Amino acid sequence: MSAAVRDVGFGVLVGPSNRGELAARLGLEDAFAGASWLPEGARQVVLLVESPADEPLVGTDEDDLAALFEHLKDVVHQVQETVGHFRSVGTEGATIAVLLPADAALGRANASLAGALTDGLMSFFRTIAIELRKEDISVNVVFYDSLDEEDAAVVGALLGAYRNALAITGQETYTGRGPNLGKVKP
Repeated sequence: MSAAVRDVGFGVLVGPSNRGELAARLGLEDAFAGASWLPEGARQVVLLVESPADEPLVGTDEDDLAALFEHLKDVVHQVQETVGHFRSVGTEGATIAVLLPADAALGRANASLAGALTDGLMSFFRTIAIELRKEDISVNVVFYDSLDEEDAAVVGALLGAYRNALAITGQETYTGRGPNLGKVKP
């Protein structure tokens, strides 16, 4: 992989129903419901993972746990499809950026399942960053605050940096009001 790769294509957002508007605010080319619809020129796939609804731990039941597991499976399948896409078009310059809610990672009241999902995914993405590095696919996580205009501008700048500095992989970056609050970073 060339550390100086530039103009490697464009980034796309995979995720929520309002993804078109959000993709534009993040400076991405387009948005899709799933990685299986990615255009050939997409060199960065941004996965937006939304938190499960807040629920006190004592109020959760088997249905909540089953929904959490389905949410996790959906994310894993999106990553598998994304990696398959990159393998089919060539992996040089390929990046996966994951947007996770910072407040779920840092902890908030009545969000134990959101915290479990977010922290589990943080470890998952660090692990696949190690696995995919040998294929020249970088994987980074951005913990966002609100994705309002100001936060989206910061996230968009990070996405651009990840797209153009391919040696950056396995990073966890916080935006917004709580960068590194309560976390010891390696």
